[in-house]
Amino acid sequence: QHFRRLYLQLIDNYLDFVQMMPVHLSEPLGGLLQEGLRHAFLAVQLLIDTSEKTPDPLYTYAVFSMAILADVVKVMETMRVMISNEKGTFIREWCPFNGSLKAQDAQYYKLRAYDGHAEALLHAANPILAKQLMPEEGMAWIASDSHMLDIWLACLTGHEDWAGELGHLKKLLKALIDEKRA
Repeated sequence: QHFRRLYLQLIDNYLDFVQMMPVHLSEPLGGLLQEGLRHAFLAVQLLIDTSEKTPDPLYTYAVFSMAILADVVKVMETMRVMISNEKGTFIREWCPFNGSLKAQDAQYYKLRAYDGHAEALLHAANPILAKQLMPEEGMAWIASDSHMLDIWLACLTGHEDWAGELGHLKKLLKALIDEKRA
């Protein structure tokens, strides 16, 4: 039940939000979904492998949610999403700050290249998008511990050096991902 309410709901929200979008426009469809899920799995595995005792459930959830949401801003980093009808006619541009495509009644969309966002905007936007995807109960749980909220937000804004043990784990995760890519 704990898994279903917190973890599975976050996965469902993430799936609904990133749809089949690629990490970058020239890459395969579904890349954001695969990347987020893979990062979350690897982060929890790293946590288990590097812990001397059973990790605290709140910390484990913070690790999982941080890892799956760390790059959710990629939905707007290098592309724009154009909502269209079934014939491909443009209706409007998707605004990720207003919710998922599904929440905005978009059944069809097209992706267009875009790289006009400032890096500072992307760092600031990531926790805003992440908060949208968090289950209410999960967000309340993380926010119930001010230190956990602080380090969780630091990781989501790209400030791992300010994030203590969670930041260290995120750096280990990045190194592991880079190693697997090489």
